[in-house]
Amino acid sequence: MENLYYRPSASSGPEELKEKGSRFLGFLIPAKNREEAEEALEQLRKRYHDATHVCFAYRIRRGEIVRSSDDGEPSGTAGVPILQELKREDLWDALAAVVRYYGGVKLGTGGLARAYSETARLAVQGAPREGVVVFKRFSLRYPYALAGEVASVCGRFNLSPKRVIQGMEGMETLLEIEEKRAESFLRTLKEVTRGGEGVVIEELSQ
Repeated sequence: MENLYYRPSASSGPEELKEKGSRFLGFLIPAKNREEAEEALEQLRKRYHDATHVCFAYRIRRGEIVRSSDDGEPSGTAGVPILQELKREDLWDALAAVVRYYGGVKLGTGGLARAYSETARLAVQGAPREGVVVFKRFSLRYPYALAGEVASVCGRFNLSPKRVIQGMEGMETLLEIEEKRAESFLRTLKEVTRGGEGVVIEELSQ
């Protein structure tokens, strides 16, 4: 994935659309993980407990989690159109939800898809967003004899170690680097340390 991605910095909604008596309310809510997305959904369901449907889609950057739901509407007429609006704006860490109050007139599958898509678009476009740089975290373990080489490579990439641990047999350096530069950094490290012999590299979870 790209080194930079975008996510909403604040919520938007309700954005309202009326179609043949039905009311559609659109929301965009920041959600950095599945738990936050599901909690926000639960709050919407409680707030609009009398609604006919609460359809949604969310995209979580960490783990590339993607989920959508038609919540009882005909398959493919709600969740997927909502998800497409998130993809259109390339938004991650976001929950888009559309609450529907049925107005007594059926819209047909095409009409439903358009209504959910348009309502989600209003919410997505109404939310402020921010760019987020993606970092990778590494642990480097190496003997004292290679300390100078490791420090030299870190300096070449303008990296300040988050932590340096000195042990009986060697050192451990913890650092973060932008995702797009990580491959080049590791390649250079192996070149400078003669193929990386004696250096143990471990990618850490975020």
